[in-house]
Amino acid sequence: MFLNNIKDVNTHFKANKNLLSDSTIKLNSAAWQSPTKHLLQVKQNNGGLTVQLPKSVSNQFKDLYFEMDLELLSPDKAHDVKVNEYTQERNKLTYKYRRVVTPVTIRIKAPDRIRLSLPKGKYRVNLKGIYGEDYTTLKDASNSLEAVKVSKTKHGYTITKNKNSSGYIVLPTAYNQGMKATSGDQSLKVEQVNGVMTGIKAPKNITKIQLSYTPPYYYLLITITIFGIICSIIFTRWARQK
Repeated sequence: MFLNNIKDVNTHFKANKNLLSDSTIKLNSAAWQSPTKHLLQVKQNNGGLTVQLPKSVSNQFKDLYFEMDLELLSPDKAHDVKVNEYTQERNKLTYKYRRVVTPVTIRIKAPDRIRLSLPKGKYRVNLKGIYGEDYTTLKDASNSLEAVKVSKTKHGYTITKNKNSSGYIVLPTAYNQGMKATSGDQSLKVEQVNGVMTGIKAPKNITKIQLSYTPPYYYLLITITIFGIICSIIFTRWARQK
């Protein structure tokens, strides 16, 4: 894709508001076991928490992202964690390869009611955030982009762009030191953008760009290898003559 704005290659966007403060939380067949409300005793299966948002808030969004710390403390059993239509399977506490990932963020359709359903047991719970998403930022970003043609070659990639466009070409390829971009005899700057992607700064009046990759110190290592081979041959002949 082609970004027609040199300054926005690593644009920062405004973080979505945490909607947790707009919600009310109710217990379902469960009770808090600590004043801080971080230990939850679920008394029967499918008990847990219901998080209620005003409809005027939830109706603004397409999806909600529900962030929390959640860990079963007892009993030791495989179990499912359900948040509305989403189900996450978890292993026993004593499972050899068990990994605790915290916090977890779960995407669900944007209702006004979020139901956290758990099997009977004792849990460590910390609700950290609810974030609404209407994807306008993503839509606006996609509308500002111009497609380019990318074809694979023996030595890398050939990129074809509009002659009158200038800006950054952003490729969904991990950036590595040793990447080189050229257009004819002209060298173009290649850099890391959007976290790990590859960006090429492209001016107007060029249409084709060649992107290639040579590992760092490649030619130095080749030179050292050849020098080592020559030295070993010379040493072998010298040893035979003795």
